[in-house]
Amino acid sequence: MVHNEIHTIDLLIIAAYLIAMVLIGLVVVRKVRNMDDYYLGGRSFGPLVLMATVCATIIGGSGLMGRAGVAYSSGFKAIMTALPYLLGMFIFSGFAGRISAVGTTFGVSSIPDLFEQRFGKSAKVTLGALIAFTMMGTVASQVTATATIINMLGNEIGISYEMGAIIACCVFIIYTATSGLFGVIYTDVFQFVMLILFVYILIPASSLAKLGGMGAFLQNLAPELSTPYLDGGIVDSIPFEAMRTLGYDRLVVVLTRDGSYRKGPMPSLPIDLWYGKYPALQQRLRCRHEAYNQSLDRLRQLEQDGVAKVIRPRRPIEMGRLERDPAVLQRVYDQGYAVGQKTEL
Repeated sequence: MVHNEIHTIDLLIIAAYLIAMVLIGLVVVRKVRNMDDYYLGGRSFGPLVLMATVCATIIGGSGLMGRAGVAYSSGFKAIMTALPYLLGMFIFSGFAGRISAVGTTFGVSSIPDLFEQRFGKSAKVTLGALIAFTMMGTVASQVTATATIINMLGNEIGISYEMGAIIACCVFIIYTATSGLFGVIYTDVFQFVMLILFVYILIPASSLAKLGGMGAFLQNLAPELSTPYLDGGIVDSIPFEAMRTLGYDRLVVVLTRDGSYRKGPMPSLPIDLWYGKYPALQQRLRCRHEAYNQSLDRLRQLEQDGVAKVIRPRRPIEMGRLERDPAVLQRVYDQGYAVGQKTEL
């Protein structure tokens, strides 16, 4: 079998998966006896089922395809896109039990209803609108992921991306509309089992088998991918003295901080947690701000002596460390370009 081509078995697997989702919704509809069952599943789900549905919700199309694509193209910043979600889940889990108890006691069926009892009708409407707005993105990511897979596998037989999106919407609507929260929960459990089986067991296992086992994988792994490195700025943040030792008697130094900047000490907790086995490195990190500020003082003296030309911002740069706004990046670039033009070398 040629693995870079689409085969009938691929289409059959996707079709079986979508049919299974619909069948689950149709089968569990018998559990729905009233509106409380439809909207809340009769408040009958145990911790394992809830764990599975939360995991399947988080590790969905946006995680497996969207965030994985961002990680491949942009690297570490993909993790940053997941942190707000992760923190929100941890924070909410701290008082979710209390919310559930209040809901059971007072017959509250949703968070907007809870807000209505506490803050009034306007709070319910506002929160409901916010939830609806955010859920559009969540549902859209699932539809997009499913449509992309259907189109990728079915393009050869004339299934377009738009048709894939329609199929995805129909499947989601059928199992949700017929059985309510029961359909959502149990399809999530089904997807959780599929994730564990295929994504976390079969794919890694088959990949290692194809490579010749874990030993062959580690042996052929590029050293630069398995060796941890640290920022060289820990040793010398502004390495102008290194250039002087190489014989350069005139220096051009470009700084990203304005003339008033002074570095502060690094928090002790991450130093102790991450580098406890390396006392020399810990000491270097603890006094890095002192060495950095001493370099600034030395550089200013060289500038006054005419040995160094320093190009630095005229004022503090208003930009985040992981800034992605093109307008902000362009503005800061233009500021630096203007300063460079005005500096006589």
